[in-house]
Amino acid sequence: MKSKSVFFIFIFALLLILCLWLGLANKRTRRDLQQTQQKLHQLLMQYQEIQQENEQLRNAISQLNQQRSPLSSQGTMMDLRAYYRKNWPNYIHISIAGFNTGLFGGIHHPMIRIENQTDFPLDQVECQLVYIQNNGSIFQAIPLTASDIQAHSEKTITAPDSRRGVKIKIQLQSITSQAMNFCWTSDKAGIPPQADACQCAPAGPHE
Repeated sequence: MKSKSVFFIFIFALLLILCLWLGLANKRTRRDLQQTQQKLHQLLMQYQEIQQENEQLRNAISQLNQQRSPLSSQGTMMDLRAYYRKNWPNYIHISIAGFNTGLFGGIHHPMIRIENQTDFPLDQVECQLVYIQNNGSIFQAIPLTASDIQAHSEKTITAPDSRRGVKIKIQLQSITSQAMNFCWTSDKAGIPPQADACQCAPAGPHE
C-alpha cells in the first residue's frame, strides 16, 4: 500500500514538473514571437522610409531633367558630331567584300562593302574601283557611289565585271554626311582628321 502511494506521488510530481516546463516554454515562445513581430515591424518601417527616399530622389531627378536647358542637349549633339569628324577613320570603312576571277583572267561579281559605325547617316560615299592586270598595270578604274547608309549599318554594292584583270583595289574618293556636317574628299587625305577641316558648313559656337 505504501509503495502505491509513493508511486502516485512520483507520477504527480512528474506531471507537475511537466506542466511547469510547458508553461515556461510557452512563455518563452510568446516572448520570442513578440520579439520577432517587433523586428518585422522595424524592418517594415525602414522599408517604407527607403521607399519614400527613393520616391523623393526620383522626383528630384525628374525636376532636374525638366529644367535642363535645350542648349545643353544641342551642345552635346554638336560635340558628338565633331568627335566623329575627328575620328572618322575608326568608324567609317570601305572594303572589298569579294570577287571571282575567270580561268584566263577577268573580274566577275566584284562587291564593295561600306560600313558606317557612327551615330549619323552618310548621305553619299564615292569610291573608285581599280582593276589590275597580271603584270601590275591598271586596266581600268570605275567610279562607284553608295547612298543613304544609315547609322550603325553597312551597305554592299556590286561593281561591273571586267574582261581583264586578276585583282582589284578600292580607292575612297569622298564621304558626305549633312547630319554630321562632314564633307571629306580625297584631296584632304593629307590633313589629319583631328584638324576637323572637313566640315560642310562653318562650325557653330559649340563645335
